[in-house]
Amino acid sequence: IGYVILEGAPITAPEAKVISETGKRVIGEGILQTAEEENRNGRCYLHPDLDREIKCPRTCELISTGNMLSENGHPMDTSMIRQQTIDPNNTVARFLKIWMDGNDVMAHFKGTNNSKGEEFDQDLREGVLPSWSLRALGGLENIHGRNVVQNLRIITWDRVIYPSHPHAYTTKLVTELKRFHY
Repeated sequence: IGYVILEGAPITAPEAKVISETGKRVIGEGILQTAEEENRNGRCYLHPDLDREIKCPRTCELISTGNMLSENGHPMDTSMIRQQTIDPNNTVARFLKIWMDGNDVMAHFKGTNNSKGEEFDQDLREGVLPSWSLRALGGLENIHGRNVVQNLRIITWDRVIYPSHPHAYTTKLVTELKRFHY
């Protein structure tokens, strides 16, 4: 039996400052989640599984076409169809690049071209550090006392208020504005 995995504590947040900007939106960089570490929901994601999903054809295609989008919060509708679908009317950020740095899943992102994206951009400019939460499909298996997510299929990372991974926050704003190709 599979499950829809929705990941959503105070931290010492890094200071985010706009160094420079090009184009309409500033670009943020942040940690989306951390592999091999139990999160606040008691789940663990293995590095090879996250790395495979980040490099899979679906993710690469969505990033290269500008269609790897984040919703503003996890969907409230729990139907499997809704959980697997990104609602274009609720998008807040566009992922420009996603990669692994050690056990951290990192990303470059910017606000989408809608009112929610404008609010996201203004938050970044004002020093707000948006946080992220994985939305994925998979099942849980107890491996050596850890609830490990197996058969992982990433849908997206949604912007949330309180992330399940304590370091899943924006860490800085970057200056480049270019398309990333794999």
